[in-house]
Amino acid sequence: MTKIPWTDEAVNFYSWNCTPVGKECVHCFAKVRAGQFGFKPSAGADFIGVPVWRDKAYDELRKVAPGSTVFINTHSDTFHPQVPVDYPPRIFSLAKQRRDLLFLILTKRPEMAAEYGGALVFPPNLWMGVSVGIQSALHRLDVLRSLPVTGGRFVSFEPLLEDLGTVDLTGINWVIVGAETGEVRRPFDEMWGRALRDQCQAAAVPFWFKSCGGMFPDTAPELDGQLWRQIPEAFRAHREQHRVIVETQQTALF
Repeated sequence: MTKIPWTDEAVNFYSWNCTPVGKECVHCFAKVRAGQFGFKPSAGADFIGVPVWRDKAYDELRKVAPGSTVFINTHSDTFHPQVPVDYPPRIFSLAKQRRDLLFLILTKRPEMAAEYGGALVFPPNLWMGVSVGIQSALHRLDVLRSLPVTGGRFVSFEPLLEDLGTVDLTGINWVIVGAETGEVRRPFDEMWGRALRDQCQAAAVPFWFKSCGGMFPDTAPELDGQLWRQIPEAFRAHREQHRVIVETQQTALF
């Protein structure tokens, strides 16, 4: 299980090493958690180093129930430039084998995924997403749209640090919005979240609001006094489809 409210499970195939890409990463939660769990960065106190593949993740994935959504690499970036080139294709291959699961991959570096070209085949049960918290990162949506995704595309506007103005949601199938949380969190204006919610409604894009900010991720989950926990219909259909399948036959595992 995972405490992330918008997914059923989380599996980390890499060790918890990464590097910041800018303002959005200033208060990186993964860096803090790595320290708490004794994962010392391989190159000092800046949470950097070459990610290492976790073989234990295979067992973790085997235990995930059919029909579940699985968030991949919650504490690293699947497409970090220091990730060995064979790592992402391994994950995509596992997704192809576990068609009974929906894989969710979120990155701040979609351009690195684009560099794989035809060497990276997107199975229909893999949803690709980008993280955007500031206006200067909105270009990631354009890169996401350029990827040959056959499942769905989603955006996590978290931590949302400023008003993003009008956002092009063409080709986007799901939006998640949330403020920064933690002891040193930066300010959040509900107007920013409200603007994205209204644009999602106008574009018929499911909208999930995570938090207005607070010490913990589940603090103040309402926007305008309402919970917004919309998920794509494809998630419900996938869960129902594979719930029926598992009742009649064994799901083949890798």
